[in-house]
Amino acid sequence: MRKSKWGFLAPSLIAFCIVVIIPTCIGFFYSLTNWNGIVGSDVKFVGFQNFIDIFTRDDSFVHALRLYFLLDRGVCGFGRLSRVWRGDGSSFMECPLYGFSG
Repeated sequence: MRKSKWGFLAPSLIAFCIVVIIPTCIGFFYSLTNWNGIVGSDVKFVGFQNFIDIFTRDDSFVHALRLYFLLDRGVCGFGRLSRVWRGDGSSFMECPLYGFSG
């Protein structure tokens, strides 16, 4: 009797869809609305206006984005701080800003 590979793959795909794909799609939908998070409130579709506002009117977001790219991508190389946040502290010491380089 030939067993199908979908029997082994289906539980993982279902779990991945429930945990990753569906929340990502719902979050993207909410980002295109002006919903304030209260269940009984109105949800109005505003399109990409939220993204336009955050990049043009919110100075703190633009500053935080610049700081992120400076620290994580610029000064310490590609992705060093993200490895530190995952728990690999040895790569943090290689950053010339915080420790030894080389």
